[in-house]
Amino acid sequence: MRKVVFFDLDDTLVDHRHCNICGLKAMRLAYEVFGAVELEALEQTYIRLIDQTHSKVLAGKIDLAQARSERFKQMFAEYGVTVNDDDAMVAADAYRAAYVEHRQPVPGAIALLKYLRPHVKIGIITNHIREEQIRKLDACKLWDHFDELVISGDIGINKPDPGIFEHAMGLFDAKPQDCVMVGDSWHSDIGGAFNMGIKAVWLNRYGDPCPDPTMATQINSLEPTESVAKLLLA
Repeated sequence: MRKVVFFDLDDTLVDHRHCNICGLKAMRLAYEVFGAVELEALEQTYIRLIDQTHSKVLAGKIDLAQARSERFKQMFAEYGVTVNDDDAMVAADAYRAAYVEHRQPVPGAIALLKYLRPHVKIGIITNHIREEQIRKLDACKLWDHFDELVISGDIGINKPDPGIFEHAMGLFDAKPQDCVMVGDSWHSDIGGAFNMGIKAVWLNRYGDPCPDPTMATQINSLEPTESVAKLLLA
């Protein structure tokens, strides 16, 4: 039986994609240039741009406000519109308001955490800055359901670097064989855990092709609770 279950936060416990889509829908209503773009295409553009700016935040090169302004300037530019920093921030704030309003846990997340808690220690390993992740935990009422929180911004190491997994295991005095890592990111969560010798479980809610079935067990949902828990504890 496992000693520790580690979870990623965004799109594993907190439904980031749902919030993102709500924010983009608000943009399509507020701006004609975005309203002319299919939601799926707009989402793909935004994901690409958020990956670019988020990496700068994680590296400490820019803060969140700068990242949001830069991201929306690029978003407008993608569709042939030039805006200044102030207008980009107005759009970013509108997106952000819709995003925050629609924060929610991933379906099944809280029930699974409650089920696991009497049987195993639970840790969260997440790439971001503390301020942002704390707000998500507050909004989704997750505080009572885990034992340790490891945020890359606190320790200066991002997944999939082995150092962040070593740090997390140290908090529980655990070895790789004692642990399992659950996450949606193949690169950060699955690759990072696999390279450490930690059992990896890939949460693939959107049916993406599996890069390598030998590296992880795939689940498509955190439900049904007992079946998923049994897999994680085995």
